[in-house]
Amino acid sequence: MKKLINKKDVLFIGGVLLIAFAFFAWQHFSIGEPEEGSRIFAEITIHGQLVYIAYLDEGYDREFVLPEHPGVRFAIQDGRIAFESADCPDQVCILMGWQGVSGWAACLPNGILFIVHGAATDIDIISQCCTDPSLAVAVK
Repeated sequence: MKKLINKKDVLFIGGVLLIAFAFFAWQHFSIGEPEEGSRIFAEITIHGQLVYIAYLDEGYDREFVLPEHPGVRFAIQDGRIAFESADCPDQVCILMGWQGVSGWAACLPNGILFIVHGAATDIDIISQCCTDPSLAVAVK
């Protein structure tokens, strides 16, 4: 009597399953382009209250102010956002520079914070906070 499955069949089926699993893992865990329909946006809050959502679509560069606080000007360029000018005394918000996905910046004297959200990556905000060496703080 002949066997239904021999050693070559088992190796072939195992190889196909291994390739399928590898493809699934690559699709599921790889960081790449955002899914169709997802957008990158910044939530802007004043004293903890959401006042504006700014979409950071590339090719739609602009500057704007919020009616609630006209002394602070924002700029959007190349899918990133930054404080362009502010009426605060220390200007630290301007020094925070351009922020993309998972970035954030704050103008503490004015109580304004923006956090950038989107599907481009799942990087933690904390891991991005001190990528600019000029903003690093020495701890003694």
